[in-house]
Amino acid sequence: MFTQILSGPVMRINDFTAVQVQSKRFNINAFKSGLFMIITGLFKKLIIAEMSSSFVNSIHNNILGRPALSLWLGAFLYSMEIYADFSGYSDISNGLMKLMGFNETKNFDAPYFAAGIKDFWNRWHISFSSWLRDYIYIPLGGSRCSEFRKFINVMITFLVSGIWHGTGLNFLLWGILHGLSVYFLPRSRLTFIIAMLLWIPFRSANLTSTFNYYVHMFRDINFSLSDITSTILLFTGDNTCAIYASVLFTGIILMLLYDLALTRHKDYSSAFLFMFVLMLILFGKIGSSAFIYAQF
Repeated sequence: MFTQILSGPVMRINDFTAVQVQSKRFNINAFKSGLFMIITGLFKKLIIAEMSSSFVNSIHNNILGRPALSLWLGAFLYSMEIYADFSGYSDISNGLMKLMGFNETKNFDAPYFAAGIKDFWNRWHISFSSWLRDYIYIPLGGSRCSEFRKFINVMITFLVSGIWHGTGLNFLLWGILHGLSVYFLPRSRLTFIIAMLLWIPFRSANLTSTFNYYVHMFRDINFSLSDITSTILLFTGDNTCAIYASVLFTGIILMLLYDLALTRHKDYSSAFLFMFVLMLILFGKIGSSAFIYAQF
């Protein structure tokens, strides 16, 4: 299935059976649903991910030279960037499948509204998370063993996840931290904060950069006017920074409200479609960068 070659979702043969590839009839509702998913994915990628990336890149290119406040904002925006980038790709991929009459594999389920890191991984990159569960965690013994062995099984599973994403020590650290969080903090009201902080080694160039980021953001935090001004100016470097930031955060709020509506099974698709299309026309950044997960 060509739509999934680049970044998934990771479909299995049971999810894409021979029944699906038999003769098809055009279904207008499926076609409309597919178009809406494609527009949603483009909104996430071309508004949220693209507008966040310039700020995030400027932070990681000069970690120690930026105010600590900007590092916290950079961590938040990267959390938004990677989610919008990857879930946006999945939406586009699944939307294209819908246009052709195929059923999609749901890959994200409002992960930042999860009730803990364990639940986060049940909602984030669902097709890959379930692959790790079925082909790594369960064959190792899963949770049907001693508590110590369960801990080892969790850690091995997330080490595999870290290695899958990259060979740097920062990816190993990312896997270890997630494994520890899943085991010791399966339920938490601070899920987003934990996930946001754990994205730092994932985005950092190496382990040294990761260490510098954590130290600087916690040790040198300051809410002075100069630090706040310097942080906002990083968006564009001139007086348009406030407008740029306003557009970006409006888009983020829209994306999170859309996720929240889906979790509560509310259908506001017409309203969201109008706002997504309007923002794409006015502010979409086309041709800026590739999808993040295409490198893994």
